[in-house]
Amino acid sequence: DKIGLFYVCYKQEYYWFELAIVARRLALAVLISVVPQTSLARPTLIVVCFLAALTLQYWVWPFKQRRDNVLEVLALATTTITFVAQTTWWDRTSLLHPSVGYYSQVLASGVGSGNSILGEPNDAILLSMAILNIMLMSTMAGILLWPPFKWLGLLLYRHTQHMLVPLKHNSQH
Repeated sequence: DKIGLFYVCYKQEYYWFELAIVARRLALAVLISVVPQTSLARPTLIVVCFLAALTLQYWVWPFKQRRDNVLEVLALATTTITFVAQTTWWDRTSLLHPSVGYYSQVLASGVGSGNSILGEPNDAILLSMAILNIMLMSTMAGILLWPPFKWLGLLLYRHTQHMLVPLKHNSQH
């Protein structure tokens, strides 16, 4: 089967999940290319798309291997957090340029109410998002690198046991 490589990693009942991933990518491409950059709808819809994908992934758990499902959840969570942090940071650093800092202006103005929703940008939130992002990426790296390290540990253990056997034998004489 020539197209089997697209669905071989999924459980049999979720052979269609690759189409969901392609649909997510297409939706993100459309959102990024069609929705104006200054529109508050753009980052909101992108985050909704990421959260919908994360929810679907977690709800369906489509991959045969548990590790693949965990990595996909971590990848989607990391992407979402990175996007939110990047959007927040980019908008915060662009406050000097009024045409670029649109999201902060809309949110700080209280959307016409006269009250500030966000007020001053909060460094603690950005720092916590960055730390969470680093933790998620470290977890992903650990999951990806665990099999080679486990194999290396077994190899070293066997080598050490092999070296200790003659020592035990010599100590009995």
